[in-house]
Order: sequence, then C-alpha cells, then structure tokens
Amino acid sequence: MKVWGAVICFVAALVVLINFGKLDTWYLVLSGILTLVFLVVLPVLVLRSLSEIKRLNISDKTYKDVIAEFTKARKKLLMLQQIGIYSSFVFLFAFLPVTSKILSDKDFFMMEKDAALYGFLAVAFIFLILFARWGYGCYRGITRSAENILKDLE
Repeated sequence: MKVWGAVICFVAALVVLINFGKLDTWYLVLSGILTLVFLVVLPVLVLRSLSEIKRLNISDKTYKDVIAEFTKARKKLLMLQQIGIYSSFVFLFAFLPVTSKILSDKDFFMMEKDAALYGFLAVAFIFLILFARWGYGCYRGITRSAENILKDLE
C-alpha cells in the first residue's frame, strides 16, 4: 500500500516533467518546481524511513538497542508524515496551476474564477485535511503495533 502512493507520485512527477515546457511563465515554472520537489523528495524520504524500520535486526542487538533504534526511526517517520501533511496544503496550491496549464493549456492565474472553482477548492481542502489525518493515523497505528510487538519480545 505504501509503495503505491509513491508510484502514483512518481508517475505524476513524470507527467509534469514531460510537460514542463508548457509552463511558460516564471510563476508556473516555480509552481512546477515545487510540484516536482513534493512529488519526488517526500515519497523517497518516507520510503527510506520505512525501510529503516523494516531493516531493524532484532537478533544482532540487545533489546534496549533495538527499542532505541526503533524509537528514533519511528519519530523520524512520523515527523516526515507531519511535514507531508503541512506541505500538502502548499502542494495543493502549486499543483493546481501546473495541472491547469498541462491539461487545458490555460494559465490558472489569468482565468476567470467562478463559484464552482471555489467550491472545488473548499471540498479539496476539506478532503485533504481528512485524508491527511487518516493517513497519519494509519502510520501511527502501524508503528505503534510494531512497538508493541517489540515490547512483547521482552
């Protein structure tokens, strides 16, 4: 499940990269760069952090060392998730003009805005808040259950 999110981000980044030439103003280029950074860097950092947790070797170390390493990796993962949550709001506003230009060849900032767009943004914002809370809760639950398993080994 975790890998699918990264794959979707990488595919979206590839689409933006292929169409980067369509971003013809400085602010669209800046939005495109922010979009690419978000779509590539954050998933890589999260996958690397998950890999650190997965690679913990409980047979080579003392119980105390494993718990210390796990706690450090868990804090790092949850911090990355929090950074992802807050940066996703910036991402929403960077991704929107990039998507508009790539899909319809219209400059989002020069378009006439109607009530439907503002309604869409409100719904997207609410969905983003709910999805971010749900995703963070899932990561907390996963790491909590792993922590409980480690504590049970004591």
